[in-house]
Amino acid sequence: MNYVTRQGGATVTILVPWDCGNFCPFCVNKKDYEHMETFSLDKIIESIGIMDEITPECDFVISGGEPLSDLVGLQRIIDAIPSTHRIFINTTIPVNTTTDKDALFSFVTRNKAKLTEINVSRHIEPYVIECEDEILKKLIDLGINIRVNCVLFDKFTKEQIYAFFDRMSNYVSKIQLRANYTNCTLENLYDLEADEIFCFLRENLGEYTSLGEYRMRCGYAFNYKNLKVEYHKTLPYSTIKEEGKNILYDIILRQTGLLTSDWNEYGVPLDVEAYRNVEFEVYK
Repeated sequence: MNYVTRQGGATVTILVPWDCGNFCPFCVNKKDYEHMETFSLDKIIESIGIMDEITPECDFVISGGEPLSDLVGLQRIIDAIPSTHRIFINTTIPVNTTTDKDALFSFVTRNKAKLTEINVSRHIEPYVIECEDEILKKLIDLGINIRVNCVLFDKFTKEQIYAFFDRMSNYVSKIQLRANYTNCTLENLYDLEADEIFCFLRENLGEYTSLGEYRMRCGYAFNYKNLKVEYHKTLPYSTIKEEGKNILYDIILRQTGLLTSDWNEYGVPLDVEAYRNVEFEVYK
C-alpha cells in the first residue's frame, strides 16, 4: 500500500479513553464509548511513540470524549508527545467547582509551553454542558491560545448568530464555524454559491479571505468587530484513493490504541509498515 500525505506528516487525532457527558448529534465518536472494555491508555501512548518515530513533526490533536475529564491521564499523553510536535486539545472544559478550576489552571500553566491551542466547543444550540465563559478569559490570561469551535448543525437565525458573536467577543478573539461535515462531498465542498452558511456570512460580514482550498477541506476568514470568524468545511473521511495511492491528511488513534486511516465507522486500520515509507506532497 502506498501512502501520500502533506509535508510533516498527517495530523494524528487521539480519541481519549474517557467519555463525555454530551450527546452532540453530529458526533461520530459517541457510539464508541458505549463499549469501553478494550480502551487502553497504555496502548494509546505506545502508538504515539510509533507516530513520533515515523513523522517526528506531525501535529497531534487530543479529542474524544473529553480530554480534560482526566487530567492525570491527559498529562501522561502530553508527556508522551515530544516537543517537536504541535499539540491541540478539543474540549468543552468540563469544570464546575472551584477545585475543578484550580486543577485546570494548574494543568494548563504546567503544560502551556507544549500546548499550541485549546479548541473549546460552543454551539448555537446547547449541545454541550458549558463551563462559565469567564474561564475562557482566564485561560487566555494564563497565556493559552483559545479558539471557540461552533458546529452549525441546525438552521440558525441572523439574530442568533450575532448574539453568539457578541457573547464570544467578550472573551476570545477567534471562533471557527464548522459546516455539518456529514453533508460535505467532493462535489459540493467548494461550491460556495450553493453553501447557505458561506452565503450568509458573505452577505452579512462582507469581505473575506481564503484559508486555503485543499483536497479534503477548505476555509474562509471574516471579521466581526474585534472577532476573527473562520468558516471551516471538511469531508467526513480522511483518505482519498487516487492513481493507486492512498492520500490521507488525518490519522485517527482510537481509544484502543489502534491507528486507523479514516473516520468511517471504526476506521480502516493504518498499515503502519507501509506508512513508514509515506510520500510527502505540498499541502494541496
